[in-house]
Amino acid sequence: MAEKVELKIMSYNIWNYNEPWVERRKLIVDTILEADPDIVGLQEIRDDRKYNPVGHDQARQIAERTGFDYQYQPAMVYSRKPRSVEGLCIMSRHPIESTSYIELTKEPDDKKDYHQRIVLNGTVSSPMGSMEFFVTHFSLSQEMRVSNAVELLQFVNTFNSHLPKFIVGDFNCTPDDLPIKVLTGIDRVDDQEVVGNLVDVWDETPPGHRKPATRRVHTHDKRRIDFIFMIPSPWAEASVKEFNVLKKENDEGIPASDHAALISTIQISSAG
Repeated sequence: MAEKVELKIMSYNIWNYNEPWVERRKLIVDTILEADPDIVGLQEIRDDRKYNPVGHDQARQIAERTGFDYQYQPAMVYSRKPRSVEGLCIMSRHPIESTSYIELTKEPDDKKDYHQRIVLNGTVSSPMGSMEFFVTHFSLSQEMRVSNAVELLQFVNTFNSHLPKFIVGDFNCTPDDLPIKVLTGIDRVDDQEVVGNLVDVWDETPPGHRKPATRRVHTHDKRRIDFIFMIPSPWAEASVKEFNVLKKENDEGIPASDHAALISTIQISSAG
């Protein structure tokens, strides 16, 4: 088992099957290959009979072209004939030992909470041992995003690890919104049993090692709503080396996605 390792953690909302998919798929794959991450959390991953045959969902298409191990978990059924589902995926250059997930509470009377949301966990066999990794995609409803944050904290808290935990995804809110403040422990809501202890990796990156350099970075629609979070461990030291926001398009101006990809390099070493 290594005593020190640098890991690259990535988060990427791939914008499901929005056209032109074949061109965008190449850009997405190129983005991942060029960034060379160790673990990736993907959002808006579709398995849709209009676009792919059985067993060839978007997760498999990307994994086959990158060579990563992967686990895909559907969250929302859009239609049954033809079948169309959307969910989350964890990809890793290291073996994924196991996965689990929870469904986040859905409010049927809230028109902005139409989608079923989940948190997907993967236990990854990193060079330093088993590491807990989580990916999520929060609600479009402001009220339910707070509920999402509380339930995410409860789920993550059930996992024990001597290594830092990583939580990535599209949170559909900015650093100044209440759900992020709940996650990071700046604020708290009624009936919240687990205090927020997530660290925003962007804010932990040393000056001069963030690209772009401004804190007001846009990851989607002129806002920063995609995040890489870390929960430090008392048994391991973690330091953020760099953080990049990647927006790729081809010569014709076709973007890889409507979201930027995030990737951060983090050095982890045994404490003491």
